[in-house]
Amino acid sequence: MDTSNHLYQSFFVIEHAGHGSAAIEDQRHGGQHYRFLNVTGRWSAKGTHAVPLLTWTDRQAAEAAATIASKARDRVIKVSSLGGDSLVADRFAAFGERHAGALLGYLPYATAAAMKLEERRVKTIDCAGAVLRVHRAMDEERTRILKDEGRLLQQAHRITVFSAAQFLTGKKVDEVITMLEAGELDTEEKLSIQELREAVQLAKSYG
Repeated sequence: MDTSNHLYQSFFVIEHAGHGSAAIEDQRHGGQHYRFLNVTGRWSAKGTHAVPLLTWTDRQAAEAAATIASKARDRVIKVSSLGGDSLVADRFAAFGERHAGALLGYLPYATAAAMKLEERRVKTIDCAGAVLRVHRAMDEERTRILKDEGRLLQQAHRITVFSAAQFLTGKKVDEVITMLEAGELDTEEKLSIQELREAVQLAKSYG
């Protein structure tokens, strides 16, 4: 097996110690979940080829970066370490001057693409939340909750709960969830990645 693209060293990353999505996953799924800073200034559980995590080989430099990020974001940002032979090299990027803006906050998307992605992200989360709430409702409450969720979806997106379930089965939703997981889109604390995937599976089962 070709291992030339794998890392065999330990290095430092900076972590959002109180990230809401990570905390939700801790509570609901057990274990510990983490969010690290990537090159777009967002927080993700892992890097991707397109959006790698930022890394430092010097702890003092990483501490200095964490201090800058903590002050800029008014959040607790700390240094963590990663290492091992299962880490893929192209999912990490050594911090350099060109990444300085990522310490200060989210870097902007291209305006037009950002608007479309943001609309799709919000719709995905709203639809998933509606499907989950209806599914989890007690029998005697389901009719009322179905009406409430339908009203909210109509106001926000001009769709029904049935339409929301159909929307969740599309490829664009899978793309959004993948981008959320990778930190390419901003996450929210409303739903975890696991819950989004659960809603998709429920929607597909209805078909």
